[in-house]
Amino acid sequence: MVLVGRTTSPLAAEIRRTTHPVHQVVVQGAPILCIYRLDGDQGTDAYRRWLAECDHNVARGRVRSHLNAHPELYREFLRSYRTRDARALESLRPRFPEELQPDLTVLLEGPPDDLLAEQ
Repeated sequence: MVLVGRTTSPLAAEIRRTTHPVHQVVVQGAPILCIYRLDGDQGTDAYRRWLAECDHNVARGRVRSHLNAHPELYREFLRSYRTRDARALESLRPRFPEELQPDLTVLLEGPPDDLLAEQ
């Protein structure tokens, strides 16, 4: 199920490009909600990718909260994250609490995104 006109995940965008909806909710002549059916391997793969996106989003939120509370670390991390400087990112790990280490792993091993950009 995908809400039309909202920022969507890479998975949702791919599903919209490659699959036809089985149902749409249309308001004033335009679809606002599309429902897709994903069977077999396509459904299994989509579910796996959706779980990975959820893990990435949760990890990003936790890391972002910590960075917001530590402006100097935020600037250093953001600079290294944007350039994907693995050595610099690893050197910053000890400055994060132990409970955030798994989140850092998920974030750093996942696809790069611009969602840590300054707002």
